[in-house]
Amino acid sequence: MVSRHVPAHIKRALFEEAGARCAVPTCRHPLPVEMEHIFEWSETQEHDFYNMIILCANCHGNVTRGLGIT
Repeated sequence: MVSRHVPAHIKRALFEEAGARCAVPTCRHPLPVEMEHIFEWSETQEHDFYNMIILCANCHGNVTRGLGIT
């Protein structure tokens, strides 16, 4: 069975790369930030650093609702 839990080393690397801020350059929303898969986890069944991004709750919600990153 594949775990939906993101391994700690990937989580650390993602937050370090993003500076613990939303990865959208024009975003000015405050914390909290969340991890998101670029290609859905349900499709890939893996947690890969290069397929994940850090987004604020607002941008993450937009992606989830299909509005994309603005």
